[in-house]
Amino acid sequence: FAAFGIGYRYSMWLRRPPTRLYWRRGWQLFLSPRRLAGNLARLLHLLWDNLLAQKFIERRSPLRWAAHAAIFWGCILAALVTFPLSFGWIRFETARDSQSVYEAYVFGVRVLEFRLGTLTAEIVFNVLVISAVLVIAGVFLALWRRARDRGALAVQQFANDLLPLILLFAISATGLLLTVSTRFLHGFHYGFLAQFHAVTV
Repeated sequence: FAAFGIGYRYSMWLRRPPTRLYWRRGWQLFLSPRRLAGNLARLLHLLWDNLLAQKFIERRSPLRWAAHAAIFWGCILAALVTFPLSFGWIRFETARDSQSVYEAYVFGVRVLEFRLGTLTAEIVFNVLVISAVLVIAGVFLALWRRARDRGALAVQQFANDLLPLILLFAISATGLLLTVSTRFLHGFHYGFLAQFHAVTV
């Protein structure tokens, strides 16, 4: 639905003659052989500064940056796991000759083999736990900053500022409850918790 919305809005933007000319001319300038190397280097630099490292937020406040970074990387990590697993792009199978060895397949090609009980296995099987912990830490940092910053308190709105943080916390916390049920409670109420998690997502 989101992909459709973005595609629709972008296509409507490109249908207008001024913006279509702007789009074509922008690509011509970007791909001109004389400037391509510099443009690519500049693009990579901008992607690093503004998207990955988010330095523009760090300049405003280290606490704000830490909250953003934890939420951003937690959500990106969760998306990089859940979408490929849901679409079947990634799958795990036990090896044919050993039940204690797992094989990871990406688009049907075996890319990784690891033994149960190793650090690799713990990281692979707990990526979503790691992402949930990152998101929860980021949410608490953001709420703590918002509760102490008088400027943020004066302009914040529940629907725009607090509700997204509450929803991110709910999704991450219910996801962690699935792990708690599996690991420590022998699957107690796992079915209910799975449905509860799906509803929060």
